[in-house]
Amino acid sequence: MPGEIVYLTTRNEVTEYLTTHPVVIMKFTATWCGPCKRSAPLVNNLFAQMHDNVSMIIVDIDKARDISSAMKVKSVPTLHNFINGRPMDSVVGANDDSIISFFNKTNKREFS
Repeated sequence: MPGEIVYLTTRNEVTEYLTTHPVVIMKFTATWCGPCKRSAPLVNNLFAQMHDNVSMIIVDIDKARDISSAMKVKSVPTLHNFINGRPMDSVVGANDDSIISFFNKTNKREFS
């Protein structure tokens, strides 16, 4: 069972969260984004299978433009993962195979 899911809206919150959680997936989304809605069940299912030290930050790009800008997010959905506060991998778009590969990489990095 994975760790928590949090919704953050400021860069300070994200910075603090990343320093206190060892493995974090950051999901950038928007309420109007069709591909985000389509990929959400897959992302949620894959996250539910993660180890309990993996947490997820969800960022609505319309409510947290400073975070989106700082992370150079150009389109949604975008996923990033962080190990001990360091960015490791990312995937842009709603391609199922790419999302599955991203979660598999996160799992492998978590134990390396």
